[in-house]
Amino acid sequence: PELPEAHMALAIYYFWGLRDFGRALAELSTAAERQPGNGEIFWFRGAILRRSGRLAEAVANLERALELDPRTPQLAFNIGNIHGG
Repeated sequence: PELPEAHMALAIYYFWGLRDFGRALAELSTAAERQPGNGEIFWFRGAILRRSGRLAEAVANLERALELDPRTPQLAFNIGNIHGG
């Protein structure tokens, strides 16, 4: 229960399996507390926030993910896609 990867897995389950965005975001918050340097957590949080219509928060999380993992071109694409409509 202490591993950030376990909380990430639960977040994926809640998001993809149950479409429970709130619980998924809560699990990602826990994962981010335990592993704040993991860009994948912020990337996934940004994706959920985007799906929820919370675009400014989505961009902020995707930008954080890009800071942590600048070699992931999909992050820049997703940020641009949100800004482009």
